[in-house]
Amino acid sequence: MAGPDAVFLGTGTTTGGAVVTAVLALEETVDPAAMADLVRDRLVATHPRFATRAVPGHWPLHRPAWEPVAVDLDRHVLDGGPVSGEDGLAAALGDLATRPLDMNRPPWQLHLLALEQPGGTSSVLVARVHHSLADGQALAAALLSLVDERPDTVPPMARSEPRRASAARLAVDVVRTGVALLLTARDPAPRHARVRHPPAWTAPLDLGLVRRVAAELGVTVNDVFLGVIAGALTDAREGSGGYATLRVLVPVDLRAGRPVPSALGNRVGFALLRLPTGVADPVARVRAVGRVTGQLRGGSAPSTYLMLRVLGWVPRVVQRWAARFIGARAIAIVTNVRAPATPVHVAGARVVRVAFWVPLVGAVPAGVSILSYAGEVTVGVATDPERGPRPDRLTAAVEAGLTDLAQRALGVPDDEVVLEAVSFDSDVAATLVAEVQQEYVRRYGGHDETPVDPTEFAPPGGTFLIAQYGAVTIGCAGMRRHDVNTVEVKRMFVRAEHRRRGHARRLLRALEDLAREQGYQRVVLETGLAQPEAIALYASAGYLPVEGFGHYRDAPLSRSFAKDL
Repeated sequence: MAGPDAVFLGTGTTTGGAVVTAVLALEETVDPAAMADLVRDRLVATHPRFATRAVPGHWPLHRPAWEPVAVDLDRHVLDGGPVSGEDGLAAALGDLATRPLDMNRPPWQLHLLALEQPGGTSSVLVARVHHSLADGQALAAALLSLVDERPDTVPPMARSEPRRASAARLAVDVVRTGVALLLTARDPAPRHARVRHPPAWTAPLDLGLVRRVAAELGVTVNDVFLGVIAGALTDAREGSGGYATLRVLVPVDLRAGRPVPSALGNRVGFALLRLPTGVADPVARVRAVGRVTGQLRGGSAPSTYLMLRVLGWVPRVVQRWAARFIGARAIAIVTNVRAPATPVHVAGARVVRVAFWVPLVGAVPAGVSILSYAGEVTVGVATDPERGPRPDRLTAAVEAGLTDLAQRALGVPDDEVVLEAVSFDSDVAATLVAEVQQEYVRRYGGHDETPVDPTEFAPPGGTFLIAQYGAVTIGCAGMRRHDVNTVEVKRMFVRAEHRRRGHARRLLRALEDLAREQGYQRVVLETGLAQPEAIALYASAGYLPVEGFGHYRDAPLSRSFAKDL
């Protein structure tokens, strides 16, 4: 067994301290027997490590080893039964986090839950894998063997490739890193982290929005999230004294873009980052994070990986002391993993969302896991309530912080926004409509398949408006003839960074005014339960529920509204 694998085996517990949890929400239900066959043929057959168990060494300096064993899928692919809604799913995940893995068998389990929601029942696949088997990126690569239409390689989680250091340079880095850890003060909060509250996850976050913010501020996507997380940790601790210092451990994939081997394993080092505190302005905070990370390219990750290799040879009690020593110097471990950029399927069902939770190892009180998939990002959080905020409070602070940052970084003066009619098949309209469709993918798992003819949005029967400030496009809204007295509003959309500023209401009023001028007496529109802010807008603008119409009239999530002009 490699040294880093032995360290994760020795320093964590089987009830959460060293178990990576990944969740794949599927669009429909999947048969447990079919899932078991898929796991046998694709996961176990292609990654032999999933058919081994860890056996201890026979003397203190003898490392544990991986021993091949037969895999009884009835003990590894489990039917988790039904759960009711997001709250029920969170409770189930919290319960699973307390269940020990059987270390006499290969240390992993897959649970197939039936998620019951107003729109119907769908499957949720929960993978629990001991950290000694694989790091986060290797686990992502392993789970991708279960999906269809997966890419040939999985991108590394780090934003820059580590330099190939000479032995002498690496030795100097090891000494420097060790001295820095010794001189770094411990966090004064209680020492021993343990998971009590159910883990939490954010609503889907728009990766395109994050990229626009990063480009505007001249930083990376990782910098944006680290800045938002720094603000969220501070906000979520208000009333508890806050943080005098805010240090986080960031895993860095040291494979330098090379494919993850079938043997999996842990090939990560750690960078200890000191994030800015006392910076109220989110834009200034993200730029400060960018300066910190820019100075640490390469950094301490190779040297900490070498430390893990060395620690693999020492007794378990020393490994645990070292983990607590390092973990006590950080508020959180923050990891970033990238999944496929386009939707994939498991056993024929579309994967609509992916999230994971990094384990709490040593004395680290919080784990923050960032995962991007199919144009959206989900941030998962697990914390120890004695040393960090509740997970749901932290995820709420992340969502609010990203919205605030985007509006400050990309917002425009409201009184200088102009509305302009354009052709539905123009380049600017096509770009916005593509973003609308991506929004539907994030919220509903697929595109709006309502038949649309571009000529319907041209005068005299219709129009298509865009809102702009100079060269900045804010949003769009169109209307088309529904019947002789009625128009239908379609493709109402405002980019995320410009929301909550009244732009959607202004577009809606402009369409209503145009409809009146053209002699129409009524406006109808269709939206869905996954867009509660849209429903709230229409209700406040005087729209009333009506019988369903159009392509999605019988869809359980569809809701139709109308307003007399």
